[in-house]
Amino acid sequence: MRAARQLTSVGVFGVVLILTAFSNFNSVKIDEHKPSGFLILIKNTDTGLELVCEEGCAWKELFFSLKRDKFQMVDQHGITLKGRNQPSKDENMSTFLFRIRKTKTGINLEAKEGTSWTMLTFSCADNPCSQYIDQNGMTTKE
Repeated sequence: MRAARQLTSVGVFGVVLILTAFSNFNSVKIDEHKPSGFLILIKNTDTGLELVCEEGCAWKELFFSLKRDKFQMVDQHGITLKGRNQPSKDENMSTFLFRIRKTKTGINLEAKEGTSWTMLTFSCADNPCSQYIDQNGMTTKE
């Protein structure tokens, strides 16, 4: 009976130890994917898209033509490729990557890293129209 109690105590201690280790492992993993701060104004124009980065980027303005339903990858360094090499980390700059696409009714964004959102869509029937985005989604400039 005494041996059973000792075995039960060891078993409970082992379970607590495993849960504590797993809990600490998960918290580290979550922190690695924490969204970083940026503020970008997206403008739909007659000829394509204009992006103006006001915070968290190495670039200030990007202009590119984009046919409807085609996409372009954008990160903290500017226009990029889908299979890009990971740039070095810079404390003064955010780390993000998203895909932007013009649709029949507006703009569609798909986040790949550095945001708390995965998809954003906003209508943009009139040219020009604009929308601010940040690491948390669609926003307004304060």
